Amino acid sequence: MYIGKTRSGVTVILLSIVTCGIYAYFWYYTILNDINRALNRQEINPALFWVGIFCCPLILWYILYKVDKGLGELAHTEGTAYKENFTMWLLLTIFCGIGSLMAMVQITDGFNSIWARRQGNYGASQGPGPNAF
Repeated sequence: MYIGKTRSGVTVILLSIVTCGIYAYFWYYTILNDINRALNRQEINPALFWVGIFCCPLILWYILYKVDKGLGELAHTEGTAYKENFTMWLLLTIFCGIGSLMAMVQITDGFNSIWARRQGNYGASQGPGPNAF
């Protein structure tokens, strides 16, 4: 059973801002690997991520959609609550410009909840663990 690293959503956003978005790409790639390993199948092809970065940024929204669906499926199998949020992220991006930031925080928190469940920390705090980066 795969257990990924616990991360802090706020730290992910701050590092993304400080590095002018470079850390966000690292985060995306890490999340894609986490979802593929946790589901035991290739939900999202990492090559699609690189095409999205260099050729068509709209592909990144498709990737967020797939991550949201995969995370919902994973949470359901683990018995944790997760509300799929893709539509909200898309609307927040269109009207306020903050949808991708909200997605980063909510996806990170969703994974943290699943990792805690897999480690047996069902009632544990959802904050960052010792390996928060």
